[in-house]
Amino acid sequence: MMKPIELIEQYENFCKETNDLGKIFENSGIENKYKKLDFGFFPLGSGVFENPTDFQNAKLKKCKVMVVGNDFGTKKYLVGCIEKGRRESDKNPTIRNLKEKLGLDLSETFFTNLHLGVRKDGTNTKRATPLTDKYKQFCFEFLVKQIKLVNPKFILCLGHEVRLALAEYSDNFTCWKGKSLTLKKLFATANAFQIGVNDNKFGNRIFLIVPHPCDSRNFMDGYINRILAIIK
Repeated sequence: MMKPIELIEQYENFCKETNDLGKIFENSGIENKYKKLDFGFFPLGSGVFENPTDFQNAKLKKCKVMVVGNDFGTKKYLVGCIEKGRRESDKNPTIRNLKEKLGLDLSETFFTNLHLGVRKDGTNTKRATPLTDKYKQFCFEFLVKQIKLVNPKFILCLGHEVRLALAEYSDNFTCWKGKSLTLKKLFATANAFQIGVNDNKFGNRIFLIVPHPCDSRNFMDGYINRILAIIK
């Protein structure tokens, strides 16, 4: 059984072990906030979308699918979520399209973000401050820790920033390198949108690129059907 509160404890210990943590976040224009919502992407929310409860008691009996988004968004967006009942809205396009289009079994799905904390400035789609290498490395290392604890079979990478981060920090994902690599190219070349990994760092898993669901125009049935054929 996976409990997000135990993963938060892992995160807090990881933070304590990291030198100059404040500067790492500050230099990227990020506030290191977590465990603020009962419903929402981890670590701001519990990452559990079935029968959402308070963060302390949220749990999954097992995890088949881990959904990895880019980041949570801005501090302003977080404040709005807190004011509306400590939750992200079901009408959020990312959440709505994931639930409706992919038909994920929420009892076996964990929702998390690669980049931790919240943006101090900018918008939910555009950063005001570029991310530093130290911050990106910190986030990637904690993602690896999450994967080991949550132990999913499939990992859905939302959009291009997640696959670029994987390609930057692990040789397993070399074929995902390049900002010019489009969804069309990935899905046109055999099964380039999926990578099977079996090593000491990640374990035995399948990583898949998913068009970012915040934009329904890119969340096309032609792509989604190929993903569903693998994860169902």
